[in-house]
Amino acid sequence: QALYEPLDVWHMMPSSMRPQDSDVWASRFSAARDALLDDVEITSANVVHGHGVVARRDLREGEYLVDPTTLFHSGPVSASDVGGSAFSEAYINSSGGFWRIHWFLGDPALRSAATFWINEARGGLAPNVAWTSRHDGQRAILAWRVVRPVSRGEEILVSYNGDADDSGDEEDADLVGWRRKGPFVGMWVTRDVADDDDAPSTAVGRVVGYHPEDAPDPFVDAAGVPRPLWRVRFVSGAVAGDVQDLDLAELETSAATWTRPAAAPGA
Repeated sequence: QALYEPLDVWHMMPSSMRPQDSDVWASRFSAARDALLDDVEITSANVVHGHGVVARRDLREGEYLVDPTTLFHSGPVSASDVGGSAFSEAYINSSGGFWRIHWFLGDPALRSAATFWINEARGGLAPNVAWTSRHDGQRAILAWRVVRPVSRGEEILVSYNGDADDSGDEEDADLVGWRRKGPFVGMWVTRDVADDDDAPSTAVGRVVGYHPEDAPDPFVDAAGVPRPLWRVRFVSGAVAGDVQDLDLAELETSAATWTRPAAAPGA
C-alpha cells in the first residue's frame, strides 16, 4: 500500500516545524521508513481483515517500532475538520492533539501512514502492540510498543479503544483510573503557587487526565454532588514534577491554552 513520501509529510507540517535542510530531513525520513518496513510487511495474506501488518522478524516485548510516516498535529480535531465520520480512522487522538495516519478530504496525496494498516484486536484476540510516541531529535513520531512477544509471520494487532499514550511509561501510575482524553486534556495551565519559602510564584502544568462525574468512583463535593476533576502535571516552578487535581472552576481560572507557555521547558 502507498505510504507517505518524505515531501508529503514535509508539506503537511506547519511551517514552524519544518527542519531547515529538507534534503537531510528527507534522507532520515526514508531511512527510518525503510527500517520499519524491514521489520514489518503490509499484506492481505493471513490477516484478520482486509490488509494488515505482519512481523518480518521476532519482536521482543518492550521493543519500539517507530513509524515516521505519521504526523502529530496539536490542538483538537473534529470529524467535520477531516471530511466527516467516514474519515474517523484517518487520525488517532492523543494528549494535546492528534496523529494523522491517512489522507483527509481534499488532500493532494492519497497515501497513508503504516500505522493506518494495523488491524484491531477483536473476536477474542489480544493486542500485541500499543500506540505511544518517541522523539527523533526533531519531532515526535508515533511508535508501536510491543506489549507481548510477536513471532515472525504473526499479525500485529492493537486495541482501538485507547488513544495514543505519549505520557511515558514512568508516569502511568499517576493516571491509573483517569481518562487520557476529554475536555481540556492536553491543554497548558498556569497556576499561582508558593515556593519552599512560602513566597508566591507561578508554575506551568499540562492537563494529563480527566475524571468525569459519571466515573465509577467520582469526586463528590461538599453538597454530595458528583463533579468532574482534571489532573495536572507541572513542568516548571516550585512544584515541577508534582500533580494536582483541579475542579472546573479552578481550571477555568488557570489561563488554559493549547499553546505551550513561554515559561514551560522546551518552549
